[in-house]
Amino acid sequence: MLHRKIGRSLNVLKPLVGLVSLLYTPAAAEGLWHTTVQLTTNLPYLWFFLAGCGGYLLLWAALLRRFSITWFSTFEHELTHALFALLTFNKVTALKATLRKGGHIEYEGTAHWLIHCGPYFFPTLNVLLLIPMAFVPDEALPWMYAGQGLAMGYHLVSTYHETHRNQKDLQLAGYVFCVAFLPFANLLSLSILLNGLEHGWPGIESVFVNLVNADLKPDPLIAACWHQLNGWVHTVVTG
Repeated sequence: MLHRKIGRSLNVLKPLVGLVSLLYTPAAAEGLWHTTVQLTTNLPYLWFFLAGCGGYLLLWAALLRRFSITWFSTFEHELTHALFALLTFNKVTALKATLRKGGHIEYEGTAHWLIHCGPYFFPTLNVLLLIPMAFVPDEALPWMYAGQGLAMGYHLVSTYHETHRNQKDLQLAGYVFCVAFLPFANLLSLSILLNGLEHGWPGIESVFVNLVNADLKPDPLIAACWHQLNGWVHTVVTG
């Protein structure tokens, strides 16, 4: 079945993914820095975005950090697991979130590291907010950008709060792999989101182009392999 082929392929590629992620983390950091600098002049409704992000960070510092866990953060965490399970053609049969006792999902299919690691780098709320942003009238866009900022603040805090050695997800994925993969994945996902908000799909493509051409990229041979992989992905996505 398709989920088995995808799961096995991901697990076979896991060492390569970890190595490439580790080597490209400096280039991803460079790309996110350039993106952040460009956003100060180019992102529409920048101040609404910053107000939403800063507002959540202040709210967390003043109040929310006193609570060790909430139902919503658990639900969002498990929802992200479920999303990656579905994207790799597994069948999700249950999703449970509690206030104090954590949560879990159940699915029929093939387990792999992408399902385990998904909540620790993927900004689920930001991605979900992109759906209504495509349909709301122009006068509502400033508030949608404020919502994106709020979701970004939540993602940064929840990722920081949830990433620790006692997480079973990280144990299942493997600590060594997580140390290599997650910094790169977080830097890349933030760059993709911010460039997508600024430029749409062309902005997302530019993230991968800039990653290959970054001053801090690793050995040219690895860069060439990455470039070929990026070209293949672009061909598959665009048809």
